[in-house]
Amino acid sequence: MRESDFEAFCELWVAAHETYGKVPTPAALRIAFAALEPYSLEQVSHALTAHLRNPERGQYPPKPADVIAAISAEDGHLPAEEAWAIAVMAEDEDETLVWTDEIAQAWGVARPILAVGDRIGARQAFVSAYQRLVAEARAAGRAPRWTISPGRNVERRRAVVEQAVAEGRISAERAKTLLPPADGDEGFGNAVAGMLAGKVSPLPQDPKARARLAELRKVIDQAEQRLEAEAAARRERARKRRERIERERARQLGALYERMEQLEQDRDTSGDCASAGEAAEADR
Repeated sequence: MRESDFEAFCELWVAAHETYGKVPTPAALRIAFAALEPYSLEQVSHALTAHLRNPERGQYPPKPADVIAAISAEDGHLPAEEAWAIAVMAEDEDETLVWTDEIAQAWGVARPILAVGDRIGARQAFVSAYQRLVAEARAAGRAPRWTISPGRNVERRRAVVEQAVAEGRISAERAKTLLPPADGDEGFGNAVAGMLAGKVSPLPQDPKARARLAELRKVIDQAEQRLEAEAAARRERARKRRERIERERARQLGALYERMEQLEQDRDTSGDCASAGEAAEADR
């Protein structure tokens, strides 16, 4: 977040705490903003919503640590055990891996230990290194960067790469360099790359290659539909959030105006009483 986001952040933070009957002080708002500054306003907003919906954490007012925990659960970095399950596949040179920089670096720490037969020690070393690397990435606000480590099994590589593209983890251009022609059909790689890039390319002549392209097209269509649905849901949440903020702002302004009118009336009443007192004193 930037300093220009502070006002909007305060509105979100105050609204979330008012749900619990709490009103944070200006100092508390500034401290919370500083703690969450590495994250975007949208991330903080989504995390606050997730906190309010959490059956356990949501019973208490949100703290910056709660927001960071909610963001971490959705920032794309895999849990350590899932990351380890990916990393150990690197033992098989035929296997193609799709992993993040943090997984690859942590595997570099664990591999020598695994090489001497200490699998438990290797896993522990991996988990420790991975958690440290992910913590550093989160503190810096870095999203995971997915890369491919190609294996020798071409058919397995093809399936892994196609799935990685469908999930948005690697680009279509990168996939083109990783997908060799299938069954001697030189047009297969170009057809895949063209389809992923939204361009029209000649279809390969091989029936098996055509079937694979059809399957990949289906996977990509499903992924695009899922991404569009998620984008629509985010837009709807953003719209509702704006409406909620506007309603809360209008309520606060209305309450402020009412308070000002009451103070004005009280001052007029006080002035009238003072004038009456002065008149009575003059009559005596």
